[in-house]
Amino acid sequence: VLVEALGVRGTLAAAGSTALLVGLLAALVARFAPKGALESKSSVRRSCERSKEAKKPVPGQTTAPLSPQLFRLVLLAFAVTGFCSLAYEVLWTRILIFVLTTSVYSFATMLTTFLAGIAIGSFLSARFLVPRIGRPLLWFGGIEILAGVTVLLSVVMLANLEAIDYSLVARLGRFGERGMIQARFLDTFVVLFIPTFLMGAAFPVVLKTSLTDRARIGVRVGQLYAANTIGCVLGAFAGGLVLMPLLGTHRSLLFVVALNFAVGVLFVWKALPARRTAVRYVTAGTAAVVSVTALVLIPSNIFYRTINTHHHPSQIVEMIEHPTGTVTVHRFATGERLLAVDGVNVAGDNFMLRSTQKLQGYIPLILHPDPKKVVQIGF
Repeated sequence: VLVEALGVRGTLAAAGSTALLVGLLAALVARFAPKGALESKSSVRRSCERSKEAKKPVPGQTTAPLSPQLFRLVLLAFAVTGFCSLAYEVLWTRILIFVLTTSVYSFATMLTTFLAGIAIGSFLSARFLVPRIGRPLLWFGGIEILAGVTVLLSVVMLANLEAIDYSLVARLGRFGERGMIQARFLDTFVVLFIPTFLMGAAFPVVLKTSLTDRARIGVRVGQLYAANTIGCVLGAFAGGLVLMPLLGTHRSLLFVVALNFAVGVLFVWKALPARRTAVRYVTAGTAAVVSVTALVLIPSNIFYRTINTHHHPSQIVEMIEHPTGTVTVHRFATGERLLAVDGVNVAGDNFMLRSTQKLQGYIPLILHPDPKKVVQIGF
């Protein structure tokens, strides 16, 4: 909306101005509001009542604060979940672009769905789940395991996204460009929403495990945010620049799912009492079996159909995944071949592409007074 109305420069200016305005208003409120005006007597009374309620033991809940060792473990786990979330986003994006194409709308679609899932999950978790749970560490572990399972389901959705997109476009394409954008949003929603919803739901649960001392709320929240943000930075870096080139997209997704399972099993194990040893081992064993089974049964070409969305009915004869792009070679029934980067044609041996490449080769010869060498880079 903003890019279309204001352009890129205008959108950046509007976003920066809005951020400055919000900061200025916050500073003015803090500077000129009378002391205590931001908290009415009624809100103080409600806060005291909630504090008294919080002191009442909840069945099955450990009211003692976390030990320093356990809190450090929670911090590490929350960093790992941040790593997983941004690694997932990078890896999902590498496959989604073959359907959504490499446009600004595609990136906006993916980021909007990703953030909306996290926001809605956090809101509903804080509103309905957290006030009702007695053992937040156990719930944190369970949510992480569920997140891993839903990412495995998202792999199946990604593998069949070409068919999903075809069905949606057939229904919405008649509404023109807006219908196509709606179809792309639904494509992304099918893949991303449930896993990101669970990622968001984990955050309020983690806060409940850690915020047992009201005097240290600010410190604890800051530590949790810092740990999660560091994990996000490392996940974004590793997902695209380390895991994907080394393992490929599908194996990278499975590796990150295994990390989710590991965090989930660890906290389920710690939260369950010793007498529930059987449940501990069943949870750990099931997670291990699912991880190994997925690694064995999911083929390396699982995403080929989606990658081939805009080159159907060609056959992918070669694919190289590189941090800068995914290169594919397509062969058609006529014998013609096509080279594409992230689904965009850059070279081929059909008449149209050969003509384009020759014309591109003539440009430096025409422009340079005495050309000796020419290099042509496909785009």
